[in-house]
Amino acid sequence: MKLSGKTVVLTGAGSGIGRALAHQIARGGGRVFGCDIRSEGLDETRELLPPELRNSFVPRMLDVTDREAIVTLRDGLDEPVDCLVNCAGIIQPFVRFADLDDDAMERVFNVNWFGTLHMIRAFLPGLLERSEAQLVNVGSMSSIAPLPGQAIYGASKAAIKLLTETLYAEYLASNLQVTLVLPGAVATNISQNSGLKMPERKTGDNRPRDVAGAEDAARTIFAAIEAGEYRVLVDKMVIEVEALYRRDPQAAIETMARNFGGLLGD
Repeated sequence: MKLSGKTVVLTGAGSGIGRALAHQIARGGGRVFGCDIRSEGLDETRELLPPELRNSFVPRMLDVTDREAIVTLRDGLDEPVDCLVNCAGIIQPFVRFADLDDDAMERVFNVNWFGTLHMIRAFLPGLLERSEAQLVNVGSMSSIAPLPGQAIYGASKAAIKLLTETLYAEYLASNLQVTLVLPGAVATNISQNSGLKMPERKTGDNRPRDVAGAEDAARTIFAAIEAGEYRVLVDKMVIEVEALYRRDPQAAIETMARNFGGLLGD
């Protein structure tokens, strides 16, 4: 779906891929209602746009774990929504599953899974009334092969992946295009926004140093949305991981464990 002249609701617009994608949509002629829990992040997203495009970005402070706030947002928009992009997400502390506390587990699932679920439930009826509409959910490479120390984060993204695949199947013959976005190694500040400090590199930590920038990722996602693609592999690393997983799932898991095991620090 070409986004020029379209209205887009985008969560996670205050930083990272969400911010870069908001800029891409605005430059492409779309109007973005950018949502984030941090008002200062939204203000910065708007200010980073050229002056002539700032009216194309409308900031809306939103906690995606609050169902009532989502409904209030939807009902308060002064125009129908053509595209919903669920990009908001957080990670967990880099610890083994057995060492992760209940509050952290619930917070990750509340933001990543229930936040996405509540947004879809609120906006899907309106999208289905449009002659052309698009739903875009951002998953993760962790829904393909697991990242050590991110069991709950990966599980939440795997749930999003399967939900998106099911929605694609259910609305295959409808006006609604469903797109699944799978980023891998992209340079964002998701750790900081999750209230976490990224572990320093230790022995056995072979995570890539050459990662895609948020702007590069956003360009790939924007092009895929406009082309109506169902599944978007955003960067080199997720492409390589998926290819390995298709050939040999066990080898893919063991490769991830070797490359990222150092994140656990033991």
